[in-house]
Amino acid sequence: MPHLYSFLWNNNSDYFDAANNYWWAKSPEEVLYVCSEYFKYLVFLEEEHARYLEDLKEYEVALK
Repeated sequence: MPHLYSFLWNNNSDYFDAANNYWWAKSPEEVLYVCSEYFKYLVFLEEEHARYLEDLKEYEVALK
C-alpha cells in the first residue's frame, strides 16, 4: 500500500490525535497490528482476484 498513512487517516481517524499535531494517538504496537491486518487482507484480496482470473480463463476456454 503506497499511501498507508492517508488510508489510515481516512479510515481510522481515531488513531490520530488532533491535540498532538495529528500524530499517533495509539501505541506503536497497535498501529503496527492494524497495518499488518490491512496487509493480510490486501494479500487475501489479491489471491482471490488471481483465482477469479484463472476461473474466468477456464470458463472462456470451456465456452470455445
